[in-house]
Amino acid sequence: MNKIEAYEKRLDAVTEALEHIPEGTWAHQYWLTVYGNLLRKLNFLVNEGETYESFNTHTGQSSTYH
Repeated sequence: MNKIEAYEKRLDAVTEALEHIPEGTWAHQYWLTVYGNLLRKLNFLVNEGETYESFNTHTGQSSTYH
């Protein structure tokens, strides 16, 4: 199993967990955050070496990542 497949498997596991956790709970928010972090890391692996821009809707700040 390579890194990309490992992240895909982790995302599947988090998706499965989210299906059993009531929305609006701290646990649901926690796993949503974990999912977002895993997805961000997977995207970085898939697009390794490319530059992309991120926009934070809470602060209005933009960041460029390599």
